[in-house]
Amino acid sequence: MEINTLYKNVLNGDKNSENILFKELYVRFSLFAFQRIRNEGDIEEIVQDTMLTIINNYREINFETSFSAWAYNVLINKIRNYNRKKRAVRKYIREDLDNTEKHMDWGADPIFVPKLLDCLRQILVINKRYARVLNLKFQGYDTDFICKKLNISINNLYVIISRARSLLQECLDRGEIS
Repeated sequence: MEINTLYKNVLNGDKNSENILFKELYVRFSLFAFQRIRNEGDIEEIVQDTMLTIINNYREINFETSFSAWAYNVLINKIRNYNRKKRAVRKYIREDLDNTEKHMDWGADPIFVPKLLDCLRQILVINKRYARVLNLKFQGYDTDFICKKLNISINNLYVIISRARSLLQECLDRGEIS
């Protein structure tokens, strides 16, 4: 059944049409978002957020076009916001990583490299992914390569790097990770 027809039935009090309407929107929105994002977890979050906005507001809004057009516009705006945030995070991460690399002098202390390797081994025992990200970054690979290699999002990479740095700093300061 067509979305706008289901919406009219919902306004007339048909509970069954309401269930069908939101199930249909969820499926359509998931497919629509997948064409633009391609990240399952992010798609799920965006579609759920969109559905929540629609469920909370659809009875009070007077539509200039149609319910369907309004609902898709809500989804498109959520996707745009997601893309804006994603670009901002990528820029921040790249700047942060570039600044970190500029200030590192790996050969300054002959004791540092063995201590670093020992700390990386300790991190490897705690979390292999943290150690792998640090290792790839240490080898000079850029963030895009690391994300593709490990099949993770840039946001996830940022979280991993932040946590791994904390563990690494703790190990370098105290010689062990508690």
